[in-house]
Amino acid sequence: MEAAMVSAATGVMNSLLAKLTALLDKEYRLLTDVEKDITFMRDEMSSMNALLMRLAGAGELDPQTKDCRDMVRELAYDAEDCIDIYTHRLVRGGAGAADSAGLVRGVARQIRALGARRDVAGMIRELKARVMEASDRRARYRLDATASNHAQMPVAVEPRLQALYGADAASSPVAIDATREHIIRRIMAEEHDHQLRLRVVSVVGFGGVGKTTVANQVYAKIEGQFDCTAFVSVSRNPSTAKVLEDILFRVKGGHRRRTYGSDESQRDIIDELRKYLEYRRYLLVIDDIWSVEAWDIIKCAFVENGRGSRILVTTRNEHVAMACSSYFQHNVIRIEPLNDADSRKLFFQRVFGSEAACPEQLKRISEDILMKCKGIPLAITSVARLLASQDLLKDKWEKIYSSLGFELEKNPTMGWLRHVLDLGYNDLSADLKTCMLYLAMFPEDFVVGRNDLIRRWIAEGFISKRHGCDSEEIAERYFNELVSRSMIHPVDLDDCGEVISCRVHGLMLDLLISRSIEHNFVAIIDDEQITKGPFDVRRLSIRLKNAERFKVLSNTDLSKARSLSFWGPVQCNALISNFHLLRVVQLDLYSSGSIYSECYDLTVMCKLFQLRYLKVGGLNWKMPKQIRALENLETLEIDGQVYSGFPKDFCELSSLSHLIVSVNVKLPAGIGKITTLHTLKVFDVDQSCPENIKDLGRLSNLREIEIYYSDMPSDMAGNMLSSLCKLGTCNLRSLVFRPSSGIGTWDFVTEPPRRVPCDMLRRWTPPPRHLYRLHVLSCPFSRIPEWITQLDKLRSLEVGVQVLSAEGISALAGLPSLLHLRLHVEAEVVQGRAVMQGDMAFGRLRKLWFSCKAPCLLFEPGAMPMLESLYVRFDADEAALLDTMLHSVDHLPRLEMFWAQIYSSSAVRVNYFRLGGGRRKQFYSQPRSPFKEESRMNLENAEAALRGAILRHPASPSIVIDQD
Repeated sequence: MEAAMVSAATGVMNSLLAKLTALLDKEYRLLTDVEKDITFMRDEMSSMNALLMRLAGAGELDPQTKDCRDMVRELAYDAEDCIDIYTHRLVRGGAGAADSAGLVRGVARQIRALGARRDVAGMIRELKARVMEASDRRARYRLDATASNHAQMPVAVEPRLQALYGADAASSPVAIDATREHIIRRIMAEEHDHQLRLRVVSVVGFGGVGKTTVANQVYAKIEGQFDCTAFVSVSRNPSTAKVLEDILFRVKGGHRRRTYGSDESQRDIIDELRKYLEYRRYLLVIDDIWSVEAWDIIKCAFVENGRGSRILVTTRNEHVAMACSSYFQHNVIRIEPLNDADSRKLFFQRVFGSEAACPEQLKRISEDILMKCKGIPLAITSVARLLASQDLLKDKWEKIYSSLGFELEKNPTMGWLRHVLDLGYNDLSADLKTCMLYLAMFPEDFVVGRNDLIRRWIAEGFISKRHGCDSEEIAERYFNELVSRSMIHPVDLDDCGEVISCRVHGLMLDLLISRSIEHNFVAIIDDEQITKGPFDVRRLSIRLKNAERFKVLSNTDLSKARSLSFWGPVQCNALISNFHLLRVVQLDLYSSGSIYSECYDLTVMCKLFQLRYLKVGGLNWKMPKQIRALENLETLEIDGQVYSGFPKDFCELSSLSHLIVSVNVKLPAGIGKITTLHTLKVFDVDQSCPENIKDLGRLSNLREIEIYYSDMPSDMAGNMLSSLCKLGTCNLRSLVFRPSSGIGTWDFVTEPPRRVPCDMLRRWTPPPRHLYRLHVLSCPFSRIPEWITQLDKLRSLEVGVQVLSAEGISALAGLPSLLHLRLHVEAEVVQGRAVMQGDMAFGRLRKLWFSCKAPCLLFEPGAMPMLESLYVRFDADEAALLDTMLHSVDHLPRLEMFWAQIYSSSAVRVNYFRLGGGRRKQFYSQPRSPFKEESRMNLENAEAALRGAILRHPASPSIVIDQD
């Protein structure tokens, strides 16, 4: 398994070792003495790397060991910086000594290369001296022995008494009571199970959200219905034998028994437990389990005896919750944070006795504190306990609020909360800890996009290829793992149900900032203070509102920063020019004047020879005339207008993997040269030369593409189809067509704005078998194409057809992976009804959008068993089949959301909706005729029928009805 090049624990040691080895290559033609020095440095630093890795797994270190560890880590950073600078000079100065540039220019390059080699020799001598000094310090302080002595010991089962018996458990808010009753209903439900099989229900949620408290309340309320019961805690790094002994001791009513010897196997305990439980109805609560491995051992003791026994599991990890419940999602219950009302009730009750007793001068700061706690009961009660011991002075409370991170680390009152947060962080692997710490780069409450985050992780060097997976796949797994462990909280989901954005809880962010300072991982500059360690800044996050505050940066040495995230005024242009080693740049700028009057010139970026990631937003942007110098650039994302388009040499960016632009922009000819592209958003047909449309087929690594157009003549459509056919045989996974007149998702269009030949994509061959997303509403088909049945990986489909036949429905119903379907029928449905047949048709579909003139959907029993959201659009004047559709909706057992959009064709007021940029926009047209009373009655009758039917639905779904 290849180690990550950069991590919080070892810094850039792995990257440095790789570069020291590369320096020994004959390409650099170094002096013999220099090669010996490099070999010495590589061997010494490799040994130090092993020491850093051992210290990373150790417990609390003494100050002397910490200082030595930090010095070694910073030495590695400085060494890599020097090597990067001088190898860049060597490559730039020594390429082509006497080429077509002419003899004089070739001689000049030779001289520069010779000077660079001498500089390298001097630099290596200085670095070698520092390495020898670090080696002497390591031997003098016997750090290897220290690392062994600090080896992390197994953690005993942690005390849970506060959650079980403390004041927090005794006076739970109403929301906890409601959750308790929901869990009881789920755990005790028979569900027509006449055999009374064993059921496992899992409760999952963020640390401190109240899982143990609610589990204890459930246990106390229903334990009398069972023959024997037990409540045991597992926790991190458990002794499973001890957990099994605890279960046995408690189910037997606390009767003493012989103690198993340490050399006896767990099998003896399991056998005794199974024998005791075989003829008894039992209730077991397995609290705070962290791994599937521990569960796989513990569950061996549980007997399926047909007596209706129950097991309740609590965990922070969604994967563990699913495994405990045998991957039956219906038995996994997520505990959500408290809502605003319950949060306020809990906080004010703990501090003042009631909200009415809160002094007026403390109300505003109390609101800020509640925002920080984000509805986590343990956070609210911990902070409330701290504030209850303070004087009721506004200044005092504001100081505590601004230093909650310090209080979390040092104040004993916050000890249990600190312990809970630390448990989750310490359970992460070294790579996951690094990725988690990186979230300290973002401001509190900032919504972080998944793709944005994983591309930054890759650019920073946190991700390494392994097990045949590329870096993007590994990074996506890391993101999903952090979500599953409840370390980061989902905000938005995409059309396939995947988490596409997240945020970090405020107090967890405080913990991450504290750990980042400890490892000199991230430095933060805001309007109030500079938060950094004693060493050179390596990653910098600047959040400024006041331009005057910008002056503080001139007094801080930031020249060694490798990563910069900036939110603030446009004056940072002067700042960028002082950086040379930046690998990651994110600028979110604002101007004091009109946004359209400012244009930020990105030419300064061309000096950043290490730049891998560039994201800019907030202003209009001017691209540099020559951009090919950014030979390492992997991601370019621009939010805003790009003046003058991209430079001619843009297609020479040989490492570019992701190009994302928020507005249509003209790309220069030669796009087919960038064969490294994975993501292309957007490709504007209207502004593209014919050569680029043909060149799309050369992008064999392309995975996602969004294509915009306003007009596509037949010859252009033919070239586009030819390119798409080539991409479909390679790696294409997501294809989206959208009209240039409005960037966004077209929702329930009656007449989609398009100028493309019908059936442009019907002749796609061979079928794009790797596609998981196909959104082609604006490129309609006469009928559902036959090749669509072969897309067994397709999860999201948006398609328009002129005629929908039974064969077309059958083709869609057989797609095994389909989760999201948006289907627009322009003309008619054959035989007047769109019958969704039973026998598990659309077996995985979660969301269905269906737009047709008549409400002709018909769901047979067994069809769409997993459907959660149903969206329909129809003409109220054609509602003869409405009752039939509504009666069949009862056959959708999992329906949670029903949304209808109804209109009258005799008085159309809205032609279509567009969803884009988070807002819904309406485009109005003149009514075809005066709004008749008959039309109004049709609309009202249709709405009444919809509401009545959905209110009678067994699952009680939510309902939204819009009248156009």
